[in-house]
Amino acid sequence: MPELATVVQPVPDLAGTLVKLLYERIADPEKKLAQNSYLLPVKLLRNQTV
Repeated sequence: MPELATVVQPVPDLAGTLVKLLYERIADPEKKLAQNSYLLPVKLLRNQTV
């Protein structure tokens, strides 16, 4: 049987970051983003599925 792995992404953190950026854009559409990329932690679950 093949071994399965799952990548667990921080969906609540991702959504929170996107909503914050959206609010900032709505408040000031001309303002440039403070940063161009965001690093959020992910987990690799070997031999498991979620």
